Amino acid sequence: MFRPAAVFIGLRYAKAQKGSGFVSFINFFSTAGILLGVMALVVVVSVMNGFERELKQRILGLVPQVVVSQQQFISADDQAALIESLSAIDQVRGAVPFVESQAIIQSSQQMTGVQLIGVDGQYEQAVSPLTAAMLEGSLATLAETKYGIIISRALARKLGVGVGQRVRLSVMEGARHTPFGQMPNQRKFTVVGLFQMGSEADLQFAYARLTDTARLIRQPAGSAEGLRLYLTDAFLAPQVVSEINRHHQDWQVTSWQQSHGDLFAAVSMEKKMMWFMLLLIIAVAAFNIISALFLIVANKQGEVAILQTLGLSPSQITQVFMIQGCAQGVIGALIGTVVGLLLVLNLDAVLAFTGIQVVATPGYDAFSLPVDLRYSQIFAIAAMAIVLSFVATLYPARQAAAIEPAEALRYD
Repeated sequence: MFRPAAVFIGLRYAKAQKGSGFVSFINFFSTAGILLGVMALVVVVSVMNGFERELKQRILGLVPQVVVSQQQFISADDQAALIESLSAIDQVRGAVPFVESQAIIQSSQQMTGVQLIGVDGQYEQAVSPLTAAMLEGSLATLAETKYGIIISRALARKLGVGVGQRVRLSVMEGARHTPFGQMPNQRKFTVVGLFQMGSEADLQFAYARLTDTARLIRQPAGSAEGLRLYLTDAFLAPQVVSEINRHHQDWQVTSWQQSHGDLFAAVSMEKKMMWFMLLLIIAVAAFNIISALFLIVANKQGEVAILQTLGLSPSQITQVFMIQGCAQGVIGALIGTVVGLLLVLNLDAVLAFTGIQVVATPGYDAFSLPVDLRYSQIFAIAAMAIVLSFVATLYPARQAAAIEPAEALRYD
């Protein structure tokens, strides 16, 4: 099979014959450095993506992603039109009317504070991640049960209650004035379901029917404080807020970024720093090719001079050493990508086999980590390694082409 002379010679140098122990060592060292850097970046980025995904599901699943409210409570008659209007936005999966209030939840054994959220179970179960997080009962059961309540399993354990038992809710909103001072509104609710999201939000939220919650805080039955929007991607909240504000300037629109923005900004910064630091490892390995090629050029000056006398042009000599350096980068990037993918896909088994215990994430054991493999990122990592390898070959390859045959062969 015909191959250009520059390609043939460059690949031959990259293979480093058995007799060329020095060249073989240099080639192996450069390739191994790129391989390890690419492998580490693939594994770390996939694990960081996994942690970010878990945060989005566990925290932003319960925290309102976007909340739309007006100056006054929205009547039951006006809610359908608003839901239809907001659901028409591309990034919105669904809109759910809600009422919320700070409350004290009390059992016969314990009491604690919660954020009481009144929802329409029919709307909520269609779009809320709470549907998949239910351990006992369902949102449909909540919709059918008068003065029913759904709490997390963690909160149920803290209160010492289970499904079918009753708890007392007390709220100060809409409290009655009596000769003895303000008296909170109280009502007994029946626990109809338990959920588990696996985050600190489990102890903060309790869900009741929209109608029952509105009555508890002395608002018209069926009225809503606002609408909670569930998005296709929680990180699209700024675009949705801008879209709503552009058409409805009199509405009050807030997003999860007001309450949890700092947490996700820190996670995003950490991801970027990990990318940068591990990319530096690949860069160092790639630029080892510079020193390696300089040594190889010095070791092969006589051969370069002979090639020039045989008719190879300076551009072809440049191509020879560029091909040799790029071959190391391509081999290292491809093998590193494959090994990294194998590690990511079998990470739990590797951790268990090596006995490396990690801080347990809710839903994962001590030998398990959340992983989110994104092939676009894997391709970008391999491409960056190859590009850096190519850039590293430019200068030493040009120096090889500048060798004068007469000077190189003077003492041979």
